[in-house]
Amino acid sequence: MNRPMNLSMNIFATVKTRIDAVIGELMAEGALPTGLDLSKVSAEPPREAAHGDVTTNAAMVLSKPAGKAPKDIATLLVERFQKMPDVTAASIAGPGFINLKLADKIWRDALRDVLVTGTAYGDGQAGQGEKINVGGKSYPVKEEGEINPNNGDLAADEAGEAAQDNAAGA
Repeated sequence: MNRPMNLSMNIFATVKTRIDAVIGELMAEGALPTGLDLSKVSAEPPREAAHGDVTTNAAMVLSKPAGKAPKDIATLLVERFQKMPDVTAASIAGPGFINLKLADKIWRDALRDVLVTGTAYGDGQAGQGEKINVGGKSYPVKEEGEINPNNGDLAADEAGEAAQDNAAGA
């Protein structure tokens, strides 16, 4: 699994696919039990930029079903990530979260994709039927471009919070 990443419009989705592939390899080798549910494994920006480019909860969410300590799973994953040409650093944080630093080439390639694709960048069916998280709240997306299928709940929530913030500061 040392081939370069294919960015395919979303670096985090691409990294998630690579994480899933590494977990699959570990299951095939017997280092992790087979049949683990990977649906709760995430790849997202870390809360603090100093922690790298991507953080994953893979070891944390697989710990209980795998019957292993999160740090043991994280160690297996980090060993694999460190061998990937597009990962310049992989480290374990806290009880078993994993932080990844991606090669600068990944970001340059992503920027080139945006510039080449132009205004069509981001168009498509990706994310349809999934929930999005805005301000710590999840909202389902049912159709392309429809972020708010619940009759304005997202806008109402955000407007209400803004009003509360203004009232508190007044």
